[in-house]
Amino acid sequence: QYEVDYTLKQKILNYQKNQTSEFELFIRLTRVKNFLYTLYSIFRPYSEKDLNIYKKIVTKFKKTASQYNSELYLVYIPSFYRYSMPKIFKDKYNKEKILQIINSENIKFLDLSDFFNVKNYKSLFPHGQFGHFNSKGYSLITDEIISNFLK
Repeated sequence: QYEVDYTLKQKILNYQKNQTSEFELFIRLTRVKNFLYTLYSIFRPYSEKDLNIYKKIVTKFKKTASQYNSELYLVYIPSFYRYSMPKIFKDKYNKEKILQIINSENIKFLDLSDFFNVKNYKSLFPHGQFGHFNSKGYSLITDEIISNFLK
């Protein structure tokens, strides 16, 4: 444990002394890895196996909801990259295949693609970057869900 603590302390001290420390490079590489994985997962078309698994999940969700006298609603929130890099991501997503499954199960569905089709979409994310929404983004999504499902 002492060696781990000592090594971590040294890395932190080096980080404070050096702008381009190993720690900072590690963080940068992690962000690049996550970005590349996101690109891969968006461009990769769903296989039949993927779609069958998704259909089973949706069917189980619907069955569970009906057991509790509830109704299942699905909300499609597009990827940040659909708007930050529209030339790359135009028509390169699996939404239509997912919609076929949702429609076959008669599940209520809200597509927020048009909702996010705005020039200031970055204002809905912290620092205008990929990740979770900021409070403004979540607030707008909540308002949209309420106005569509609780009419």
